[in-house]
This record gives sequence, structure tokens and C-alpha cells, in this order.
Amino acid sequence: MLKGSDMSPTETNSCSNSIKTLRAEMIDNGWVEDWTLTESVRFTSPSLAASALLGGNQNGLIMWLNDDGVQLKDLQ
Repeated sequence: MLKGSDMSPTETNSCSNSIKTLRAEMIDNGWVEDWTLTESVRFTSPSLAASALLGGNQNGLIMWLNDDGVQLKDLQ
């Protein structure tokens, strides 16, 4: 995720413990300030990136869109 990306301040009820832990680590490492990434962060998958930023389990292949509104799954 690129520096300056917004992160949701809330987590869904179904947010997994691993995502909660990852979000807490991002904050503890100083990568998040006022719910905005202070530096670019590399994730191992699009779904992990979406889940961490949105505070709940997400399918990154459908959540991420390009500038034309095309889902990542359609670009593969």
C-alpha cells in the first residue's frame, strides 16, 4: 500500500485475530498516523492489504479497482 493511503479506524465484528494483530503492529511500528499510512507497506497478497486497511476479511481481487473501475481479478 502506498504512503498516504487511508486506513479504517474500525474493525468489523468478524475481523480475524491475525488481521487485528497486523493492524496493531502497523500502528506500533509508526506506519499509521491519524489512520493514514506514513510510509508505503508491502503485503503478501491483495486480500491481506485490503483486510488490513479496511479492518476485516476482504477479497482483494474484487476490492481493488484501477482508475477505470476494473477489478483486479479482471486484470489477471
